[in-house]
Amino acid sequence: DIGNLTFDKDDQLSVEFVTAAANIRASSFGIPMHSLFEAKGIAGNIVHAIATTNAIIAGLIVLEAIKVLQNDAENYRLPPHFYLHMLSKHGGVVLE
Repeated sequence: DIGNLTFDKDDQLSVEFVTAAANIRASSFGIPMHSLFEAKGIAGNIVHAIATTNAIIAGLIVLEAIKVLQNDAENYRLPPHFYLHMLSKHGGVVLE
């Protein structure tokens, strides 16, 4: 067991390591590199971006679930067979 490694945007060594690794990868793929300051700013915003994205996706899933429960097949974002497959796979029943 190697252990765990945590990233703290306030730990200078962590920021330097992540910035160096990201800049090596950026250089390999022709992507513009970032300074330590820019990398720290980006790292500080990641948690907020992930939380916001998760909330948006959860809301969209609830809207789709409401359509399924109301049997509103013509307004599904995914093909109806997707819902039927998921229901049958998990032992559910199709509401009619």
